[in-house]
Amino acid sequence: MKSTNIRLSEGVPDRIDALLGKGRRAEFIREAVLAELERRELEQRAQATTDDAATTDAQLTVVKQALKLLARGIV
Repeated sequence: MKSTNIRLSEGVPDRIDALLGKGRRAEFIREAVLAELERRELEQRAQATTDDAATTDAQLTVVKQALKLLARGIV
C-alpha cells in the first residue's frame, strides 16, 4: 500500500471518528475512495456505451436512408 497525505475539511475527521471510532479513519477513507472510483468508472463506461449507441444509431439512419434511395433507383 502506498502512503498519501490528504487534507480534510474542518470537522470531517471528527465526524469519521464519531461514526466509526478512533483508529478506523484510514480504512474508511480507503473504502470511500475506492467506492467513488468504482462509481465514476462505471459512469464513464456507461457514457461511452451511450456515445457508442448514439454513433451506431446515426450510422444506422444513414444506411436506412441510403437503402431507401437505392430502392427508389435514385443512387
